[in-house]
Amino acid sequence: SILPADQELSAIFKEHFVIWKPRDTVGGDFYWVKKIKNGAVVIVADCTGHGVPGAFMTMAVNSILSEIVLKDKTVDPSTILKELDKLLKQHLNKGQHNRQVDDGLEAGVCYICDDHTLVFAGAKIDLYIKRAGELIRLRGINKGVGFRKSNPVKLENHILATDEEDAFYITTDGYPDQNGGLKDYAFGRTRFAETIEKVYRLPMAEQKKAFLDALEQYMRNN
Repeated sequence: SILPADQELSAIFKEHFVIWKPRDTVGGDFYWVKKIKNGAVVIVADCTGHGVPGAFMTMAVNSILSEIVLKDKTVDPSTILKELDKLLKQHLNKGQHNRQVDDGLEAGVCYICDDHTLVFAGAKIDLYIKRAGELIRLRGINKGVGFRKSNPVKLENHILATDEEDAFYITTDGYPDQNGGLKDYAFGRTRFAETIEKVYRLPMAEQKKAFLDALEQYMRNN
């Protein structure tokens, strides 16, 4: 019920597709989109936990993101992640005198500006950009946010001038970590990048089908 409606995405992107296949009815993976003055904020996140525990984290993070972006008018991706890290630690451990929660999330945050600039910061989630002749991978830092035992995160933004024909891909580990194949290994980032290279010229609706076909063929009976 908290996931963005398709029309919210259509108001931002010329074309788009979403693959969301949770293991359970609810879970910890979600995407968050808000169109704001001078642009839009787009977030893909993976909270700790599966099923109901993951869904509770998703609800908590959704509420905090609304506070950061809509109430405080923060659009800078690295600042959003830093604030998320700080506020999650505060909220999850409020009143926990003898028992502290150590949950958190991985997230990729994009601020898409109306002047065709894209700003990205990630915590264990990367952003892939396919443009003529190259596939660019903007890497997030190698740690999540919100975890009690972690130090405050140090984040920097990637800033990129975009072109009308650029295609952008962002995923949680749900897709590349899917096991399968002849040896029951993870699908992996290399195959994920190879899939982008194969399909990026197709309309987005056809790309979605190609990504799903590649995943389902690899999963076999898993």
